[in-house]
Amino acid sequence: MKKTHTRDELIKQMKNNLGFIQGSMVKIYRSCGKKGCRCQQGYLHGPAHYISYKEKGRTQMVYIPKALAGEVKKSLAQYKKVKELIRQIGQANIRQLKEKHVRGR
Repeated sequence: MKKTHTRDELIKQMKNNLGFIQGSMVKIYRSCGKKGCRCQQGYLHGPAHYISYKEKGRTQMVYIPKALAGEVKKSLAQYKKVKELIRQIGQANIRQLKEKHVRGR
């Protein structure tokens, strides 16, 4: 059976995950356009890592150097954790509201 955490425990977990990044990591292969380059025969350059995210309805891309790819993956995973914590905090708030209602009768 899954343990139900208190609101305070959930908020503490939230504070430990504030380094999150919203988006997705994508790998892109490209051609450079130089005449005679092997990419002109289909051997594309890459992969290059990018974060893809939406801003005002438009897709934005941010280049991620290879050395930072692992750190960025962790930050993307933290976003999923934060979303789940928000859902759980909302449920904890509803439980508190119900308890106040029962005590107020």
